[in-house]
Amino acid sequence: MTIESFRAVTNTQAKFVVTRIDPDSKRNLATMRVCFITNFIPPYRKSFYEKLCANSRYDWLVLRGRVGQETGRPDYKGKIAAPTQEVENVERALGPFTLRFQSGVFASVRPYKPDVLVLLGMVGNISNWLLLGWARLTGRRIVIWACGWEPQKTGSLSLWVKQRLMGVYFGLADKSLLYSTKGMNYLASTGVSHSKMQVCFNGIEIDELLANETEIFREAKSLRERESCIGDFVFIYVGGLLEEKRVDLLLDAFASVRKDNPATRLWIVGDGPDAARVKAHAERLQLTGVTFFGRIIEGVDAYFAAADVFVLPGLGGLAFNQAMFWRTPCIGTEADGTEDDLVIDGETGFRFELDQFESLCSVMQKASTLPQEQLVAMGEKARAVIVDRSNVDQMVAIFHRTLDDLAILGVAHA
Repeated sequence: MTIESFRAVTNTQAKFVVTRIDPDSKRNLATMRVCFITNFIPPYRKSFYEKLCANSRYDWLVLRGRVGQETGRPDYKGKIAAPTQEVENVERALGPFTLRFQSGVFASVRPYKPDVLVLLGMVGNISNWLLLGWARLTGRRIVIWACGWEPQKTGSLSLWVKQRLMGVYFGLADKSLLYSTKGMNYLASTGVSHSKMQVCFNGIEIDELLANETEIFREAKSLRERESCIGDFVFIYVGGLLEEKRVDLLLDAFASVRKDNPATRLWIVGDGPDAARVKAHAERLQLTGVTFFGRIIEGVDAYFAAADVFVLPGLGGLAFNQAMFWRTPCIGTEADGTEDDLVIDGETGFRFELDQFESLCSVMQKASTLPQEQLVAMGEKARAVIVDRSNVDQMVAIFHRTLDDLAILGVAHA
């Protein structure tokens, strides 16, 4: 949706401007302009941006990067009910780092004259550093939204450098919203004050899932019948086929588990740059019981609901949320930091040691032999976490409260 059409819609909902009151000076503050800059908008973020920008107390602009090549993480191409503009993503590898720049971002930001910038926690994004400096020089407020996890190896020089940069980058923000408790504590270790941070649990949209729950469970039952899985124990992986996802490790572990228990299946849903290598690895293992479904976006919930246990063998996060909503216990390791808040060992799933074959084999074997009533109980606990806390509505509420707090502090309009 263009900015003009979005404003026309929101203006029909509210013909007046809501002002903020500074409790100390008692002065009216004009409606804040908020510019949210993101590298791209994946399909699972569509409703987040729509609900965020539906708050007519603020004027909105979402700048989204244009994704030109296959990355394993799909960019949403459909219509979105939020005021968006596209900028060009430029990426270059530099040793263990990825340097990014969003061409055209200043040409869009400066004439908009935002009072608040919302940036992602990408320390390697050069244009974000320039925007941070500009915002500080011109008295604008800054919110950073971040995972709080870094891919560099523990104890490495590259991680040491990254952490020093993080301390400066996040230190420039008025507030940082972190995906998880682990992410917040990690950022604090770089020297950022806890007073400038808040956990904003990374979540999924559940409105449509709740509304269509009966139909999706019906589809899940049909899916198991089509795949001849009635009575079998089904593990599922949903995500990009990328090296860091460690789907190769999952295949190795499944080969061992299936040798002991032939009534196990593995469904792999996803695509990406590593797809050919992953499939070749499965062929080398001469695996049976493995099905590659390719990328599925619309209708993927039936796959989560049809499986017995979801396995995330490497990096990731939101797939935990989606599996847990469907009462599917999870197996995971060190992922994006959200695992500590979601996958509670023995309660909502099982944890294994990072990159450890034997550890993953052990928990997969344990899960596949659990009594059905115990598996159901774990699924119910998993579901409650998502419905009560880790969902889009809760995320949006925290963002709005953060903006309300910044409004009280004052806005620039310069």
